[in-house]
Amino acid sequence: MTVEQLQTGKIDFLNRALFALPKIIHGLVGLLVLGYISVVLSGHVDKENRLGTTEIGLLLVVVLLGIVAWRPELLKRGMDMKVVGIELKLDEIKKDNKKRLHELEDFRLIFMQVNFTSDLRHLENLSKGDVQHYVGWFQVRLELRRLRALGYIEMLPGRFIGEFADGKEMDLSTLVRLTERGKRVVMRLQELGQDDE
Repeated sequence: MTVEQLQTGKIDFLNRALFALPKIIHGLVGLLVLGYISVVLSGHVDKENRLGTTEIGLLLVVVLLGIVAWRPELLKRGMDMKVVGIELKLDEIKKDNKKRLHELEDFRLIFMQVNFTSDLRHLENLSKGDVQHYVGWFQVRLELRRLRALGYIEMLPGRFIGEFADGKEMDLSTLVRLTERGKRVVMRLQELGQDDE
């Protein structure tokens, strides 16, 4: 064995030991907590020497964190966790958050339809490819900047909205493109348009 192999082996051993150290500590704390609870329940500790419910609760939280440290996939799987009678259903929370995000996006879209119809028309034109004869002026630049700030469009590399000077005719697709978010907005606009018919 060479010196380099020995040094690499020592580094690997140290890395594994440092990775395992938190798990070992959590395991020991968990065993101590469980041992303490069993001693208290068996009546071997006087009432004045017992830990209060707050301390025991904190220790149980530490034990739960230790379990998660040992098996992090428990959280990743979205399993239902029961902690002191409270059920946390992570999958349901995630689904609810997604639903709320969609509702918020729909609200933003309705707000845009009411207040900024010309902005949304630019998105539809970009989606259809109907962007050849755009004429620059202040209002168009303002609308494009607003769409960019909302994340619906992005500038092509090296291009700027300021290039779109007053009276200048250009193809809008040489300046900006729809983002994924912008494409979703266009699809949602089309869905809303079909619902109205």
